Amino acid sequence: MSNAKDFDIQHGRTGKADIYHEYASPSNPQFILHDSEDFEAGSFENWKPVKTFIEEKCDGKLPLKDRLHAIQ
Repeated sequence: MSNAKDFDIQHGRTGKADIYHEYASPSNPQFILHDSEDFEAGSFENWKPVKTFIEEKCDGKLPLKDRLHAIQ
């Protein structure tokens, strides 16, 4: 798990992201963020790992703390 300072912030281009990497807020360690790469019209390459992640995290057999709670 990483802090916000570990984000790969890019300006004017897509940054690298691993949706399985967890980022935690130092002020609220219960808030966990998973970042994905950008989506472009007509491109499914970046959507596939996100879809898989969502399906895995929505599994009712997972402990509540490991499930997906929100998408923005």
